[in-house]
Amino acid sequence: MKDCETCKVCGSKNLVIFAHTATCKNCGVLLNYPYAPLREVNFLERPTLTAEEHERIQKIWLDWYIKSGDRNHHNFTSMANFALSEEDRQKNLVVLDYGGGGGQFALIMRSLFPKAFTYIVDMQDDALLDMNKALNKQILFKDFNSDQTKFDIIFMNDVYEHLSEPIKVLSALREKLKPGGRIFIDTPRKFWLYSSLKKIAPSLQAKILRGTVDHDHQQIWSLKSFNLSAEKAGFCVRKMKTLSEYTQPPAYYLDGMGIKNPILRMAGSIFIYMAPWIAKNKIMAILQPMK
Repeated sequence: MKDCETCKVCGSKNLVIFAHTATCKNCGVLLNYPYAPLREVNFLERPTLTAEEHERIQKIWLDWYIKSGDRNHHNFTSMANFALSEEDRQKNLVVLDYGGGGGQFALIMRSLFPKAFTYIVDMQDDALLDMNKALNKQILFKDFNSDQTKFDIIFMNDVYEHLSEPIKVLSALREKLKPGGRIFIDTPRKFWLYSSLKKIAPSLQAKILRGTVDHDHQQIWSLKSFNLSAEKAGFCVRKMKTLSEYTQPPAYYLDGMGIKNPILRMAGSIFIYMAPWIAKNKIMAILQPMK
């Protein structure tokens, strides 16, 4: 292991490399390394998809929801109730599902907060399932920066870890809020499993990291790095909790890690079952702009 370039969160040069990741010894964030290209820029420059490409993306997202729908339904309900209050049920809230993918979250909002109106934007416009379009007012990604709509609350569910420039994006979203508006974030948290096996089973540790950190999942947050990123973007953390949350069955994660040994797969399944008591893998937070 050796020191490498600058941490994208805190600017420290004390990054320690392991496998395809780097851990910042200053703020604690776990980073995909080397850094991925700036994907937000790449998606801004994407051409319109053909009908065949659109159907292919639709199928990918539909398959995802078929496998994760019940878990997502439960998780989205918990997020909405964490972010909003009983009094909010009487308000005509303007909500943004930022990075909303297939658009399932709007169904939960319609169920729990019938007066709320949900917009959606995603780097992949065609991810919004045709069946969910009636529940979402879509803003095309290329039009989002110039769109004048302001929001009471912006939801970022499993988005913050995907961003090449998370602080820059969060700072830009600050300007999309109405006075008194806030941002909800649900994002992976670094916990003991991300480093516990480095010395005794480095190859297994590398597999765990391969299934959780990559050019798509670009950073896994420590509490310190998450708070620092919010502060740098002009927010204070008004409310936060850590929790155990998964969107897919154990086999999905074990396959992604390339773990085929049946004993290890059984251990992984038991771990996920026990996770609510032994491994808080998510941060859930409400951010309020600083005055």
